[in-house]
Amino acid sequence: MSHSISSAKISTPSPLSSPPLEGEGRVRGNFLVFILILLLSFVFSSCDRKPNPAVTQLPQTIDRIVLTNGGVIQGKVVEETAEMVRIELKDGVVGFQRNEIQSVERNISGNQKASQGDVYVPTFETEESRKNAWPPGVKHRILLTNGEWVNGQIIRKLGDTLTARQTLEEGGAIELDLSLKRIEKIELWPPPASSAENTKQLEVFRKRYPSLKPLRKDYYMILSSMDDPADLKFYLKTLDQFYHDFLLYFFDLIAVDGISEPLDVIIFGTSQEFSQALFEIGYNARSNPVGFYHFDTKRLVFYNVKTDERIQAALKKNQAFKSQMAELSSKVEKEYGPEAAEYQGQISRAQEEAARYDIRVLGEATAQNVRVIRHEGGHQLFHLLGITPLHVYSGGWLIEGLAVYCEPQLIGDIHEEKLMHLRYELEKNDLMPLEYLLNFARGTGLHKLEPSYASLAYAESWAFIYFLMHAGYHEAFASFLKEMHTQGSTYDANGEKALLEKHLGKSLKTVEPEFIAFVKKLILENTSDKTYQDFRSRLIMNN
Repeated sequence: MSHSISSAKISTPSPLSSPPLEGEGRVRGNFLVFILILLLSFVFSSCDRKPNPAVTQLPQTIDRIVLTNGGVIQGKVVEETAEMVRIELKDGVVGFQRNEIQSVERNISGNQKASQGDVYVPTFETEESRKNAWPPGVKHRILLTNGEWVNGQIIRKLGDTLTARQTLEEGGAIELDLSLKRIEKIELWPPPASSAENTKQLEVFRKRYPSLKPLRKDYYMILSSMDDPADLKFYLKTLDQFYHDFLLYFFDLIAVDGISEPLDVIIFGTSQEFSQALFEIGYNARSNPVGFYHFDTKRLVFYNVKTDERIQAALKKNQAFKSQMAELSSKVEKEYGPEAAEYQGQISRAQEEAARYDIRVLGEATAQNVRVIRHEGGHQLFHLLGITPLHVYSGGWLIEGLAVYCEPQLIGDIHEEKLMHLRYELEKNDLMPLEYLLNFARGTGLHKLEPSYASLAYAESWAFIYFLMHAGYHEAFASFLKEMHTQGSTYDANGEKALLEKHLGKSLKTVEPEFIAFVKKLILENTSDKTYQDFRSRLIMNN
């Protein structure tokens, strides 16, 4: 059961309100903490009593202490040491040990209603009590890493801090500043129900592929023909984790108040089914995709890469090798008896390497599926959450660059593979001029390029997005994305370049040398020679 504690009044005797004598700070600080704990305990034990409705207006600027248990104390910090922080409230001074404090903020705006005593304990709810129910009147929900839920309204995200507002029962509100390190996930709206039209469309799709079975996972409606329940469970978890990672990372860019339909996902159990789906939509790119997002149907589609014919052939060949090693081991044992130890050791090492090969191949297949979920799933979320709406022109650099930006395990991390591709290109050529890169439209624009050039376009698109997000242009890029929504039917590649230059405050030709230098620095700091040489060898062999 969760408790809602809106306020607690602290009343301390006047002797404790005066500054302590030298040497008395720790004793009195501990005593004050003890008094505070007793009073808060009294409030918890009396939570069924009607709170005092009186509220007071805080001064224009205040100091605030956020405790590790989520409590917020507001007043005037009068002393701050390495061990303790003491804050003056209306009725006296209270001290807190550093290990009880998450953060101390000074001179913040005080133009919000506050309960008497200036001590707040936010409303938390445990995962057990949640039971997938969305509380009435709650706009947003935040799950903390300790399993507690914070209900309220997320009002901003600045740097590594998310601020949520909670309404007090007696009037007014408090704001909680939560470090992103404490947050497991956020929910901006309840999981939507499937409409009759959406259900009808999926049923039509199922008739074409009878092996597909419906599943519901929170915000996703899934049709799957996968046979392996462990693989299916993993991919469902990956989808769910990516969805919540996306909301948290791009919160300040999300342009909708909710999604009206569940997010549609098709997971084929075999590459043959997936190839048929590609044929039906007329996909004729030169590459061999593992998944795609169909903008018109708003549907994410991919298949289990482990079923790919090449992977299955490699695993089958490796299995034959392991069988041969087992037979050889038996023959050696019969022929050499006690003298077979040396031969058996060599056979065992070969068998171990074969086992590692299976693990490596299957691991790479799984990793490829995860990248597809994050890339193509990124397209789906950027589209449906209004960041890159379909009705407005968007260049391929933007659409694909943002999707690749989501591929790493942590959104926005270095994409080592793309960085090594850029290193390879810079060894023999220059990168594409930005003016040229920004000419390609979304959709099949980049896919129609010759494969090696398309790979470069994807890598450079990622690098340009990374540059805009991490090289001091984040605010300018965000404002560009927001104004993009207001563009009309004549907006095109030239209009996109002009709008981007407007927000950057400089031309693409001026930005380009800065961008190239940034990429070279990234390469120098984030790619090792050994890893790069392995990548380079594979790239040359594949070409």
